[in-house]
Amino acid sequence: MPSDSPTRNQLNFISRLLGENPERKKAIEKFLSESGKRSIEELSVPEASKLIDELRKIVPKGEDGRATGKPLATGKQIAFLTNLQNSEQRIAAAREFLKAHGKDSLNLLNMDEASELIEKLKSMAVEKGADNSGIPVSQKQIKYIESLQKSEDKKEIARLFMGKLKKKTVDELNRKEASQLIDLLK
Repeated sequence: MPSDSPTRNQLNFISRLLGENPERKKAIEKFLSESGKRSIEELSVPEASKLIDELRKIVPKGEDGRATGKPLATGKQIAFLTNLQNSEQRIAAAREFLKAHGKDSLNLLNMDEASELIEKLKSMAVEKGADNSGIPVSQKQIKYIESLQKSEDKKEIARLFMGKLKKKTVDELNRKEASQLIDLLK
């Protein structure tokens, strides 16, 4: 597979969405046809994300043609929920919410449930200087770190910092370490 093909997680999630609602098969076929691809594996990562967002909107229907459920949360809602989990307290609250709603992943929340969880997490205060050492680096931090490494000097600072922590990639950092690296690169 080319390097820009869908991630294993994307392929697994598309398969899971299809298994939950066979009506999504037509949407996949239409999407592939419109994109000029023969299979899901030929899609790029952004195309697979777009397909997932389309599949999330398809709600199962009963025999009378009426919706029997609600659309799944959007990709933006899931990304926002992921970023909101920036303290041990918020992570625990999200896990508790998922358990109470019988879900094993943020990806399985419907739009209403995702909105409810977003409001719940937003209402929780995050203590200044909280220990974020157990929380993985956020996508926002990764992008910011990459944007700060324009010069060779900045790249060298990042390389030395990563070496000191015995980390190979920025993805391996936790939020506290990422914040430290950002401070060094500013």
